[in-house]
Amino acid sequence: MNQEKVGKIIKNNRIKLNLTQSELGEKLGVTYKTISRWENGNYMPDISLLIPICKELNITLNELLDSDTPEENIIEVAKKDIVKKKKIIFILELSILFILLVTLFFMGRKIFIDNYYKNINYDKNKIDCKILDDKINIIFKNYSPFIYTSNIIEDDENEYIFVNASYNYDGIKKYSEKYINNNIYIEEIKNNKKIYVYYTDYNNVFSDNLDNNIKNSTLICSK
Repeated sequence: MNQEKVGKIIKNNRIKLNLTQSELGEKLGVTYKTISRWENGNYMPDISLLIPICKELNITLNELLDSDTPEENIIEVAKKDIVKKKKIIFILELSILFILLVTLFFMGRKIFIDNYYKNINYDKNKIDCKILDDKINIIFKNYSPFIYTSNIIEDDENEYIFVNASYNYDGIKKYSEKYINNNIYIEEIKNNKKIYVYYTDYNNVFSDNLDNNIKNSTLICSK
C-alpha cells in the first residue's frame, strides 16, 4: 500500500463531500492533525480505521487502497493484523506489569529489611541481658546476624555500657536457621565496679555525654 496515494485518495474524496479535516476526524475519532498527516502521505491510517474511512467517504476498500486485490482478502489480512497487534500489546503490557511487580517486590523487601531489621529497637521479649563474673552477655532472640557497636563510659565507681545492634544487610544472602537464638553480644567487664548496661536504639547516636546516652537509651540490666 502506497501511503502517498492513499493520502491523496482520502483528501480528494473528503473535498468531494465538502468535509473539513476536523469534521472527518470527528467522525473517525481522530484529530484533524491525524487527517492532515494521512493526506500529506506522512502516515498510513491504522488498519482498524480503513473500513470506517471508506464508510465516511462513500468509497470501497479497493478504491481507498488503489488495489485490485479482492476486498474480502484485504479485510481478512486487516483482521489478522489487528489480532497480531493486540497480542503484541498484550505481551508488552504483561512484560511491563511483571517488571513493575518485580521492582516493587525488591523495593518493598529492602524497605522492610531497612526498617524492620536494621532499625532494631529494644524489646524485652527479644533481648536478654545477663551479667556474669567477668563479662556481660546480651542475647538477641529470633534475629538474623547483626553488627554490634558499643560505647563505654567509666568513672571511679561505675561502668556504663551502651550497646547497639544493627542488621547486617549483606548477611541476608547467607541467612539460615543456624542463626536463630545464636546471636550473642559479649563484653568484658571489671569486677570492682558497679555495672550498668543500656541498649541504644539504632536511630540514636552514641556521645561522650553520659546524661545524653542514658536519656536516649534503655537500662536492660545492672549489677
